[in-house]
Amino acid sequence: MRKRWMGLVLAMLFLGPRAEAQESTAARFNRAVELYQAGKVEEALKEFEQVVQQDPKDVTALCWVGVIRLQKGDWDGAIAALEQAVKLNPNYALAHNNLGTAYLRKGQVDAAMLEYQKALDLEPDYADAHYNLANLYLQRKDYARAITHYRRSLEKAPKSPEAYNNLGCAHHLQGQLDAAIAAYAQATQLAPNNSLFWSNLGLAQRQRGNLKEALQALQKAVQLDPKNFVACMNLGLTYLEEDNLEAAVKFL
Repeated sequence: MRKRWMGLVLAMLFLGPRAEAQESTAARFNRAVELYQAGKVEEALKEFEQVVQQDPKDVTALCWVGVIRLQKGDWDGAIAALEQAVKLNPNYALAHNNLGTAYLRKGQVDAAMLEYQKALDLEPDYADAHYNLANLYLQRKDYARAITHYRRSLEKAPKSPEAYNNLGCAHHLQGQLDAAIAAYAQATQLAPNNSLFWSNLGLAQRQRGNLKEALQALQKAVQLDPKNFVACMNLGLTYLEEDNLEAAVKFL
């Protein structure tokens, strides 16, 4: 069955041009940022690695290397760069957050949770770290803690449809249907073209007994993605509950 919640947030570094005494290093760093923003990721990575080679204590460049290696699926390379970054600057919350994601991709869940928590110890209002930690609590079925961290994330990033959807999932899995419906509805308002969010809203409405609202949400989900099996199944079941067998058989 398709996952009903969304994945992690990787914190990115979008910095302006650097002004430093060492012109060659500064120029290379600025060129690397420009290359990355132009979509030339491989070239950007080489430039950032050259910066680190010139200045092994450049924490920002190390973080860039870690982020790009994460995007490329090089978990070991990302971990090496980000571990060095937090070793050089233990108070760098962004590096701890990204290191947590690298550990998670490597399957080291406990280490990931520890890094996300370190990021929050340094920056208690860090929305991305709250979101990432909430996802892990959701995976571990610790729904109360997941809800707490999703809400903290949304306090600082109130326009995140993924956070609202996942908050809805946490409430849903606790049987708190009204709270789940409210969160899913927010997700669909922020991302009206996301079939998954409409499907989740429709399922919660159906389980709540709101068949009319369930049909509307599930029809929207199927319209957006006719291959959304969960939405099709729940749409068919909702039609059955309305004694509309002719419509139901089209989706079951």
